[in-house]
This record gives sequence, structure tokens and C-alpha cells, in this order.
Amino acid sequence: MRPKTLTVLLTVVLSIGISSQAQAPKPVSAKIHVYVIGVTDFDIQDFNVAGLKDSITLECNDIEGYFQDRFGANVEVKKYCTGPETTREAIRRYLSSDLRNGGADDLNFVFLMSHGIPISYANQFLGTDLEIVTSDTKLGDEEFTSISAATELLPWLQKLSTRSTTLVFLDVCYAGSAKSLSTQLAATLQQVFGIKNLVIASSLASDKSYQAAFTAAVMSILRGGECIPAQDLDRKIEDVIPQFTAATL
Repeated sequence: MRPKTLTVLLTVVLSIGISSQAQAPKPVSAKIHVYVIGVTDFDIQDFNVAGLKDSITLECNDIEGYFQDRFGANVEVKKYCTGPETTREAIRRYLSSDLRNGGADDLNFVFLMSHGIPISYANQFLGTDLEIVTSDTKLGDEEFTSISAATELLPWLQKLSTRSTTLVFLDVCYAGSAKSLSTQLAATLQQVFGIKNLVIASSLASDKSYQAAFTAAVMSILRGGECIPAQDLDRKIEDVIPQFTAATL
């Protein structure tokens, strides 16, 4: 059975023009920032499944190579794909501190590959959440030694510069669990203040992801150079992803 992917639009990329057409356009000094986080080694041994480390390492290198070759001096790529680089504290520092240093009009890409654990809460405001497993997440204490998508990852995006745009590719099992009323409300408020974010999840809240195949499909689409409307991205990923999962199923 092939994995079912879903593009979860937790936030909407929204462009609002507020300048008069009579005004001359201002020079743009925007830059591209790429953050690649691939958890390849886990303290929880059951998560060290065959082939996963090689698949994530391959995608980490592919992302770095693509953006450097394509954009040269206009891109800054930061890659964190070893055990010491992907602890809970290290990832928190990257995403809560480094990410906010970009300027207005910058374009940020965040690729995050790991395992995910779905969490349910007894209230409709938060409802569900996704715990992103880090290299030092502890068995039996996962909720407090991993990273929460709803209460940590997504709120960190609120620190970004106004007018900047951030695309987050979340390639973990049960990635759709990150969607809740809480995250939707936060997205609406961010749009009001000109913070444009788009989170794209690799799977439904009830489904697993396979061997970084979602990220491989995204990179295949980027390399193809095709301009794809946001509403068609889900279909395109569905079309491409089978070629990267056939060998693992």
C-alpha cells in the first residue's frame, strides 16, 4: 500500500500590495535562506530502521547541492544532519534563533526530516499535536524530550521579519497532526501582520511517511523547474512520490 500524502496548508502565502502604483518600485535586497534538518541517529533504537539514515543523509546533501548550484552567492544553506547537530536543544536554537535573523522580503526554506509521534489533547482548541523526534528523544519521555509542532515549531515562525516568506517541508510520520484550531488561529494572526508562512506536511495525521520519500519528491519537482500553483502541489507530489517509495514497500 502506497503512502497517502497531503499538503496541509496550516498557513497561507498571502501577498498584499499597499503601495500606490504611481510610486517607483523600491530596490529589493532579498536573500534565500535554507535550513536542512535531518535526524539520522536516534537514542530510541526502534527508530533506527534500516535504510532511513542513508535516505535522510542523501536528501540532506541533495538539498544543499541543489540550492548552492542554482542560486550561488544569493543563498545561505545551513545543514544539520548528524546526531550532535539534531538534539532537541540544538534544533530549538536553530529554529528559534537563527531563523529570525533573516531580513524583510527574504525567502526561507526549512526542510525537516525525522520520525513523528501524534499527540491528542482533551480540548478542541489544541486537539492534536505532532511531536518531532530528535536524536536525543528518550523512550518513555517522548513528549518532554521531543519538539512540539503546535507549541514550539510553529510559534517560532512568528519571530520572522515582516514581509519575509517561509516554506516548511515537514517530512515525518503523522505530520498532519500538526494541524489544529490553535495553529490555524496563529496563522490568521500572522497574515494580519505580514508574516507569510506555508507548512507542507508529508502525510495525514493517521499515516506514516517512508524513507524521506516526500522530500525526494519535492526536490524532484524543484529540479524540474515547473511552475506549480499552490492548489496543485498536493496532486503533483502524489504523482511523483511513488517512484521514491517503491523500493521501500
